[in-house]
Amino acid sequence: MGSGVAPTQAVDAALVRRLSNARTIDEAATAVVEHLVDAGMPLPSLYLERGGRLRCRAMRGYWQVQDGIPPSRGVIGATVRGGATMLVRPQHSDDYIEAAPNVASEVCVPLRNGGTVVGAVNVEAEFDLSDEHVRIVEASAAAFAARLAELGGRPRESPSQQLVRHVTELAGLTDTSTVSEYALAAACEMAGMESALLVLLDARGVPAVTARTGPLSTLLCHIDAAGLATIVSWVETGSSCYTMGDPSGVGFAGQDAFREAGAHAVIVLPLSAGGRQMGVLVVADPSPVPPHTEQLERLELLAVQVAGCLLTAETMNELRERAERDPLTGLGHHATFNAALSTARRRTSDRRRHAVLVIDVDGFKSINDTHGHQVGDQVLVVVAAALSAAMRDGDALYRIGGDEFAAVLGVTDEADALAAGERLRAAVAATGWTTASIGVAVAGPVEDEAALLSRADRALYEVKAAGRDACRLSIAA
Repeated sequence: MGSGVAPTQAVDAALVRRLSNARTIDEAATAVVEHLVDAGMPLPSLYLERGGRLRCRAMRGYWQVQDGIPPSRGVIGATVRGGATMLVRPQHSDDYIEAAPNVASEVCVPLRNGGTVVGAVNVEAEFDLSDEHVRIVEASAAAFAARLAELGGRPRESPSQQLVRHVTELAGLTDTSTVSEYALAAACEMAGMESALLVLLDARGVPAVTARTGPLSTLLCHIDAAGLATIVSWVETGSSCYTMGDPSGVGFAGQDAFREAGAHAVIVLPLSAGGRQMGVLVVADPSPVPPHTEQLERLELLAVQVAGCLLTAETMNELRERAERDPLTGLGHHATFNAALSTARRRTSDRRRHAVLVIDVDGFKSINDTHGHQVGDQVLVVVAAALSAAMRDGDALYRIGGDEFAAVLGVTDEADALAAGERLRAAVAATGWTTASIGVAVAGPVEDEAALLSRADRALYEVKAAGRDACRLSIAA
């Protein structure tokens, strides 16, 4: 394919004429890509940002085209992010994404409106694009930007695109708190209201405000469980409900709480997922303006996505909890113990040190051999409960082996650590089932986790060798 370039002045004049005749943004974009084709560049495209995505407004030479490009992807995204012209060759660019075969080079020029990068003009070619090609694309981008300003600037995000943006963002969230916070902000933006509440049902079906935003939410969050249950009942059939903007109109039972808080516009959206009613999303505002049907439908779609994301986050949290805990005792296991030990080391200060206690259930093999593993498991559960009850706030207990437990404690000194060990030993003995041997070590100033744990283990072995049912402190060298 040839790479001839039309005379620069004629090209510029032709583009000016085309743009001056354009009455819409898409007509102006089409004028630019047709101009670039006439200039010997058969694969041009023009993208503008809208709703957080780069949208193709015009192209030539492609049978299909990528659209809705995230600004984080591809040469076009990199150009928008960087705000500078890029001339790349596919084999040398990490940003390149193939859209056509046999591309030898690609040039992409940012588009600006009001000093902000709002899109890009892109050209791919089966030949090496020259400096003159780049100059023509840059001149075309500048001419389009000028016409874009005359036409009122880049197109505003449509309500549908707003919904897509929020749904896309929500889909990437996996934590309940971040899903909740994002859902409130998205609902307020889409409804044009200033406040929102998330009301979720617990395992017993009791509702509670779990997240809120906006000035009205400060008053609304004080609605008691009975009042919240009434609000949830408004939409238990799966319908939504909203106020009509009539101050003298009658309302459902429980609506007084909103009126007293100064909320004259209220939308209540059901949150249901997996065949389960999870709660409601409430949006409120002091202005008595009812939503229109299309707006409500978009909010309902948002609520569906929010409910699904909350259910996913809940499920993932349960899976994480299971992965981090011993299924028999409910305590953290060896991996979580190691992580806690590392965290404790980082938090050590001059006033507060940390200690490790390694705890072994005495005679556990004999219990299993004599009474069976079912009784042995019962003993472990009883011991775990006794140890947990004897722990201080802020300290943590783990099951790190078959009959072995470990604790990470915050202590003031060695005497404090030894006293904690004696308290745990006594708690196990008080069960009447068995006794425990305990090794104690307080971390030295520069001691790593492995050395600390090794000292506690040695102290434990010394206890067992001396007769068991005791607690021994290892002194750092």
